[in-house]
Amino acid sequence: MKSVLLNSITTSTKLLAPIIINDQIVKAVKTAEIIINSLPNNNLVKEFIIENINNPIDIKGFVKNDNIVPNDLIIFKNGIIPPYITKNAGVYVFTEILNNKQYIGSAINLYIRLHYHKDQFYNIRNQTKLHKTVNEGLISLTWGSIYETMNIFIIFIKKNPTYILTKGEIDILVHLTQLIPRILEQSLLTKFKPELNGEISTVLYQYTSWNPKTLNIPRTIDFFSKTIEVKIKGELLITLPSINITAITLGVSRERIRLYLNKLKELYSPILNTKVNVNEVGITPVDLPVIHRLPIKHSILKLENINLTDLDPKLVYAFNSDKITIFNTYLSITKAIEDLCPIKSVKNPRNLNFIARYINIDFLVKTEKGIFYFARHPDVRLKKNMAIKPYRESLYAINILTKIATLYSNQKECIEKIGVSSSILVSYINKGKLYKKKTYQFVNSSKFYKIYPDAKLIKQYLIVGKIHLFNEDN
Repeated sequence: MKSVLLNSITTSTKLLAPIIINDQIVKAVKTAEIIINSLPNNNLVKEFIIENINNPIDIKGFVKNDNIVPNDLIIFKNGIIPPYITKNAGVYVFTEILNNKQYIGSAINLYIRLHYHKDQFYNIRNQTKLHKTVNEGLISLTWGSIYETMNIFIIFIKKNPTYILTKGEIDILVHLTQLIPRILEQSLLTKFKPELNGEISTVLYQYTSWNPKTLNIPRTIDFFSKTIEVKIKGELLITLPSINITAITLGVSRERIRLYLNKLKELYSPILNTKVNVNEVGITPVDLPVIHRLPIKHSILKLENINLTDLDPKLVYAFNSDKITIFNTYLSITKAIEDLCPIKSVKNPRNLNFIARYINIDFLVKTEKGIFYFARHPDVRLKKNMAIKPYRESLYAINILTKIATLYSNQKECIEKIGVSSSILVSYINKGKLYKKKTYQFVNSSKFYKIYPDAKLIKQYLIVGKIHLFNEDN
C-alpha cells in the first residue's frame, strides 16, 4: 500500500522536509487501503483512484534562513483576501511581517480555508493560538501555498457529474484528498516547529477507521424524494437523490439542509471542509434569510410611572405585573436569579440567562417566587457573567511600528487582546503618549475618525504617512 499511496511523496527529492511515518499516518493509510480494497474491481471510483493517486506534488516554496518562503507571496491589503487564491488541496504558511514567526496548516481547499481563517481572526469562529496571538489579523501577515495537491473528490465529481456516490465512496475520495496534504504538513511541523502553531502535536486524520456498510447505500434515485444539487461558488459539485443522503454526504443534519435549501446563503460542510449551496434540481435559489428559530417579537417595556432612563444604572429591577410596584432590586442578573429561583440556580447553575433575555422587554418572566417584568437603565449592557457594566466607547490601538490601527469594541476587549492592564490603558488613552513596552498609542474611535475619516467600519486600518499623536485636546 505504501508503494501506491505514499510513492509520490516518499520518493520525491525536492520536498522541504523529510517524510516521517508515525502511528497516525500508518492508521490513516491502512484505512485508505481497506476502503479501496472494499470497492469492486469494476467500480468507477476505484479505477479513478488507481489512475490518479500518484499525481505529482506541486512544490510552491523554498527554505531560506530556516524559514519557509512561498514562491507566490500574498499580502492582505486592509485585510482583504484576493480572489485569485488557488482552490487546490495543499499546505500553506502564514508569516508575521514584523518578526517572521510562522504558522503551517493544510486544507482540501486552500481558498476556503483562508476565508475560514479570516472569520477566526474576527472571532466569528472558534480561535486557535494563531488568531489569539496575532492581534492585527490578516493585515499583519503574509500567506502562501507551499505544496499543492490534487483534490481527488472535486475532480472525480467534475469528470463524472451524473454518477451517484455512496457514502463509502465519498469517504475514500475525501480521505485521499486530505491524506497527502496532512502527511506533508506533519513533515514541515516536525522540522520547522513554527512558533505560531503552539506546541507541536501530531496531525490528526478524519478517517482512521471505517464501516464497510456505508458502501451499501443504494445508488438508485427515490423519485418520491427531492433530488438535491450541491454547488460551490455556483459550480455544480454533485447531485444527490434525497435530503437524507445530502445530509449524510455533507455531514450535517436533515433539519440543517432544509434550513438552507433553495437559498443563496451558503451552508458549511464539516466533511468537505467548505461552504456549499443546496437546492432542488430545477429550482432557482432565492435571497432569503436562514432563520434557525422564528423570533418572537415583543415590545419594549414601558413602565407606568417611571422611564427606563430614570432607573439606577447600578441595579436590575424586578417589577410586579402592574408595572408600578417594585418587587426587589439586584446588583446583577446572577443575584436576581439566586433570589428568585433558588432551586433552579442550585440544580442547573449554567442555564441562568432566561432573565437576561427579557430585560426591558414587555414579557412576564415566570420565576419560583412569581412572575415579573425585568428592567435596567438602557445605557448599560450585560456582561457574559450577567453582571451589568457601563457602556464604553470603542477605541483604536495604534501599533507605531507597523502603522496598523486596530478597532476594539470596548476597553475590555482591547485589554484582553493587547495584554495591558486596565490602569495602563486608562492612563494612556487619548493622552498622546506611547505605551513603550508594546509601542502602542490608544485613542477613542470618535477622535480617531476626525483625523482618519476613511477608517470607519475598517477593523484594521493601515496609516499612510506620519502617525498623528492624539491628546485630550484633539
